[in-house]
Amino acid sequence: MRPDTRFPDGDWRHRYFRGDRRAEAARRADALVPLLGDEAKTLPELALRFILSRPEVSTVIPGYAEGRARACERRRLGRQVAGFGTP
Repeated sequence: MRPDTRFPDGDWRHRYFRGDRRAEAARRADALVPLLGDEAKTLPELALRFILSRPEVSTVIPGYAEGRARACERRRLGRQVAGFGTP
């Protein structure tokens, strides 16, 4: 999502991302990019693996897409990337 992303009239995202919400979403996504690397190659993979790295979580239902399914099959994120402190 970028600040200039446009959605069709009637699409729920058109209403949800009004005002500066698109720019804020882009800023937040950009802040996560430095965490990409060997642990996760894409932001969707990072998000799914972050959730699965939480000890309180045993299941997620990500919807089917090959990359998402693959992300769920990989091991948990390392402690530093998952937000548990330093390795």
